[in-house]
Amino acid sequence: MRKIVTFMVCTLALTFSSLAWARLLHPLGVGVVIGTTTGFTAKYIQDRKIAYDGTLGWGDGDNFRLSGDMLWQKPRLFVANEQPFDGYLGVGARLRDRGQNSSNSNNNGAEFGPEGIGGISYMFHKPRVEVFGQLGLVMDIIPSTDADVEVGIGGRYYF
Repeated sequence: MRKIVTFMVCTLALTFSSLAWARLLHPLGVGVVIGTTTGFTAKYIQDRKIAYDGTLGWGDGDNFRLSGDMLWQKPRLFVANEQPFDGYLGVGARLRDRGQNSSNSNNNGAEFGPEGIGGISYMFHKPRVEVFGQLGLVMDIIPSTDADVEVGIGGRYYF
């Protein structure tokens, strides 16, 4: 009986501490990104190690770009001047519409493929603002195979 009560108390303590951490975390951030893709970005932090991000914007000669990624986060990747910087790696996909600038007219300029990204970020605490820099590799597979390198810097405000 004592083991069951201890297990229940520990489970409840872990649950409530996770909920309190999530409330303090402010898991949804929205902002802007400038670079190969310029536009709006959003990030949802599931927990300390997993997050999801997405971008809606445009690039050189594009009508629009839409991308989404699952991110594996590494809190406190390094510390500079006693300030912790986080790192992340992610995989996802990108869709872009190049319109008349596309070399393939069979798909009306739409191109789609997987992407891999990596970056570093810093979180300010008052206000809850994240600044980040990232580098990505995209391989379009539809309508034909092509590879792109993308860079971006940006910021998000967390609610």
